Amino acid sequence: MELGLELPAPERVLAGLEPRAGISARLLTDAGVIRCTLDAERAPQAVASFVGLATGRSPHRDVDDGRPSFTPLYEQRRFFRTVPGIFVQTGCPFDDGTGHPGYRFPPESHADDAGRLGPGALFLAGYTAPPGRSDPQPPRPGHTLGSQFVIALTSMRHLAGMTTVLGRCEDLDVAERLAQAGQTGDPPLLERVLIDPPRSELRTD
Repeated sequence: MELGLELPAPERVLAGLEPRAGISARLLTDAGVIRCTLDAERAPQAVASFVGLATGRSPHRDVDDGRPSFTPLYEQRRFFRTVPGIFVQTGCPFDDGTGHPGYRFPPESHADDAGRLGPGALFLAGYTAPPGRSDPQPPRPGHTLGSQFVIALTSMRHLAGMTTVLGRCEDLDVAERLAQAGQTGDPPLLERVLIDPPRSELRTD
């Protein structure tokens, strides 16, 4: 247990989602849709957390009363950190980079992560201490990941071994528009994350 909530169990949260190496997700933003593919074979814990927080299959800690909430966390979230040509970041319950879902967990890293952390990489943002003040509830050593995630617009290979690569995203023109919008006014919006059903469940009539 970490910070009050248990980590989502991959076999429960990911039940019915196949193939595990190609789970489809769509990020609905106020600049357009970003299509992503999640690889739960290489990162079962991180993808289970992402899917659980997107769908409400697993709880997060409510920011108002601290109780477990099954309301999807990835709805009406701000891209609070955006750097044109570099990355966009969202998934913080407080929309400022200081929050977590009520648990943190260690990276699921692989030897080829440097090559996978190129443009389009979807990966979790690691914990950093609040600037200028002590953190009253720092994570256990190595337990640095939570709900915040990043879409890379350039190589982020320097983060290999320190993060978990969830998968890859297309539609980087949309991500770049978000990055540009974040420099000019209110942080752009992640309206919702949709986890698409397996193709076998899609109706054809």
